[in-house]
Amino acid sequence: GTKPNLSSVTIDGTPIPGTRNGDRSVKLDDVPSDVLGAIEVSKTLSADQDAAGIGGTVNLVTKIPESSPRGYISALFGATSIDAGTAGQGSFTYGGRVGDDRKLGFLLGASFDRNNRPLEDVEPFWGPTASGNGFYPNDFNQRYYLYSRERYGVDGDLDYRIDKETQVYVRGLYSRFYDHGLRYLWDVASNADSTGAGGSSPSIGTQGSSGRQVEERTPVENTYGVNAGITKKDFGPFQFDASASASGSNASERNYRNTDFNYTGPDLAYGYASSTSSTPRYSITDPAVMASLMNPANYAMTGYDFGTNTTTAAQVTGRMNFRLPYQLGSMPASLKFGSAVSDLVKQYNQQDEAFGVTAAAAPTLASFTGGSTNQHYYTMGFPGGINLGPMPTNSGTQAFENANPGMFGLQQGNAVGDALSNYYGHERVSAAYVMHDLDSGPWHVNVGLRLESTYQNYRGYADTLSADFNSPTSVAGVQRVSGGHTYNDVFPSAQLRYAFNDATNMRVAVTRGIARPDYAALAPTTLGTPNSQVPGGAAFNQSVTSGNPSLQAEYAWNYDVLFEHYLPDDGLISFGGFYKDLHNIIYNQRFQNYSGPIVAYQGAGY
Repeated sequence: GTKPNLSSVTIDGTPIPGTRNGDRSVKLDDVPSDVLGAIEVSKTLSADQDAAGIGGTVNLVTKIPESSPRGYISALFGATSIDAGTAGQGSFTYGGRVGDDRKLGFLLGASFDRNNRPLEDVEPFWGPTASGNGFYPNDFNQRYYLYSRERYGVDGDLDYRIDKETQVYVRGLYSRFYDHGLRYLWDVASNADSTGAGGSSPSIGTQGSSGRQVEERTPVENTYGVNAGITKKDFGPFQFDASASASGSNASERNYRNTDFNYTGPDLAYGYASSTSSTPRYSITDPAVMASLMNPANYAMTGYDFGTNTTTAAQVTGRMNFRLPYQLGSMPASLKFGSAVSDLVKQYNQQDEAFGVTAAAAPTLASFTGGSTNQHYYTMGFPGGINLGPMPTNSGTQAFENANPGMFGLQQGNAVGDALSNYYGHERVSAAYVMHDLDSGPWHVNVGLRLESTYQNYRGYADTLSADFNSPTSVAGVQRVSGGHTYNDVFPSAQLRYAFNDATNMRVAVTRGIARPDYAALAPTTLGTPNSQVPGGAAFNQSVTSGNPSLQAEYAWNYDVLFEHYLPDDGLISFGGFYKDLHNIIYNQRFQNYSGPIVAYQGAGY
């Protein structure tokens, strides 16, 4: 019930830094399930867990060897009825325990899958009707995706049991996800509405527009976690474990590119069947206009843009835990305490460029047809489907653009926009905790206290020269800006479980957690253009977005109740509820019509 960046994701207990550019959420679909031994979900927090889990914690557990060497190989294949899409998957795992008393354990696994997924997507945007008594779709954005997603994964374990009480190990996983594909887009829009007969069927007037686009998507995402450690159950009176881990993620895009063509034919209008609002349906009412929209010669190339950027995050963590089992009278009890230090580096580098056609006569789509189209697109929502019409070929448009640089001009603000998007961040969290468990008949009680000290320092960029914003290449006024702060927190927790019998129990928990601000929100980067740097000033109603390295974290008191009943053979019946009392809610504030120096935003809003 909470947003993804309020939850925590770990690999064998090792925190994974956020895989996205700006926020802390982790993309779980980057990791193939075949390399996992289990997925553990913690709905509440205990003192021996990192406090950054307001929404819960998902722990990806790698496979470990437990018996004599053995393995398996699997392969799957599937197909979809939409445009003959196919999917396939293959994996293998081999491992076990060998040597004297099978002290040495090893395991190696790998997985690969590919999904050639076609996707038909209609995205209507809505505006008020001319009569003011309703809304109509003033834009139909029709998208046709041809994905070729590939996912690779490798997992491994090597451990040695020195004796019955002592084990050393190293284990982890690595995954790589190619989220590649092509997107073809046909857009029909209007900025005017006229009410149809009876006032119930809006139709567009003569201010309609249309466009076609081809886009090549090139994201590549990597996630990894490696954990080395020792467990010793007879460390004097204590059970002891210690570990050192490295985890990280990175994402990159190379020549993430799209080319646009705008409609230049006769004025267009379309009708909209308002009686079917659950599946919005529109139609081109004039056959001559429809024929014009299907004519590639009526679409002129307006330009192209591409992005090349990289997001990287690397985190190292060290942990040490001691557990002392003992008897409190006749009641089993244990005292556990420990410490942890985690160090994170996160950075983002962007190089986006946008080019507009500067030639007197722009080439038309007629010279670049050949992209994938669909004569019966979206038959689920539109009787008979839609004829998407001519689409530009990706290879043809890119070859033309690369061979004719003189026909295109770099648009204003490209260089300074890239510079202001980059950031670098360093975070370190030091923690110590103490926790106590007690069993008394059907009751189990867990109470704990965790202390965390957070150090954050972020570097971003700001620009104060209007010439930079009005030039395609200048970054003369770009200045590096840095800032940060250190804060300390206390996180108490209490959990109570009552067992009605061996199969039925009820749990109650009261805990406190933290959600640290997103990376992009902490970086003191300033994006946008104040009015003082735009010809015309306030008439353009410009806005500015600025990060804040002094931004405080978000906190929550969490109250959870859960009832569970395990069925005799297999299965579980459970129900529960939670209430989260959030404090220091992080929100965005938008400034408009600002005419002063852009540096005045630095440090605002905390």
